[in-house]
Amino acid sequence: MKKTTISVTEFKARCLKNLRVMHDEQGRYIVTRQNKAIARMESPQKEDTGKNLLKDSVLYEEDIVGSVGGEWEADT
Repeated sequence: MKKTTISVTEFKARCLKNLRVMHDEQGRYIVTRQNKAIARMESPQKEDTGKNLLKDSVLYEEDIVGSVGGEWEADT
């Protein structure tokens, strides 16, 4: 993966071109302001382009409509 450090001003001036290059070359940009890193952007890995993007990101709850215990004001 190609890694490039670029100033925020330069990145902004060529944003669309930089994004296209990043995608085509599976690259990564470290965006800096006053020589300090403020952002890291990288293209998704080939296997992350659609399938399994949310895999293991959702918690499973068995009973989502049952009682949570105790009496509610609306129940009385």
